[in-house]
Amino acid sequence: GERGEKTGRPETQSSGGYQPGANQMTDTAERLLRDSPPKKRTRVSKEQEALQRQHFSEYLTWRQMRDRCFNPSSHDYHKYGGRGITVCEEWRHSFVTFFTDMGPRPDGLTIERINNDGNYDPENCRWATVKEQARNTRFTRHITFAGKTMCMKDWAKHLGLSYTAFRERVAKWPIEKAISFPYQKDQCRGN
Repeated sequence: GERGEKTGRPETQSSGGYQPGANQMTDTAERLLRDSPPKKRTRVSKEQEALQRQHFSEYLTWRQMRDRCFNPSSHDYHKYGGRGITVCEEWRHSFVTFFTDMGPRPDGLTIERINNDGNYDPENCRWATVKEQARNTRFTRHITFAGKTMCMKDWAKHLGLSYTAFRERVAKWPIEKAISFPYQKDQCRGN
């Protein structure tokens, strides 16, 4: 059929006009196609192929990172691309650049965004343990006191309290008192 005058989308046969939902492409996919530069169909050099094979775990991390941010069919898209998290242009289009910036992945570590609401880019990414990442989620409560910021579990450990005891302090006292009040043996229950 002919293209709709204002949208550039194909008109449907039945009505002669554009109907929402008649196009098979989702709005998100259409936006990604519209906003993304056209893919270059260049051949990967032998050096790039060798790097991908030699550093397959890093290559897999790179592929999964891009998938989470740009593929609406990805299982985790809603946690990343759906929240507006993206990958810097240099990394999006080049595994070599990603690898040059991040370096080899140490055993037991995975990629982490330091600012959990920030994008994947050299200034905001590092290799981190699962434990470090568990303390850096959008659901983790961080407390700043006397210029020091830690999550509640780390504050509890720092103060020699159980997490439960510290959580109870924070729930009923101002932060200053919850952190400064002397440790009492009976508050260590629930460890």
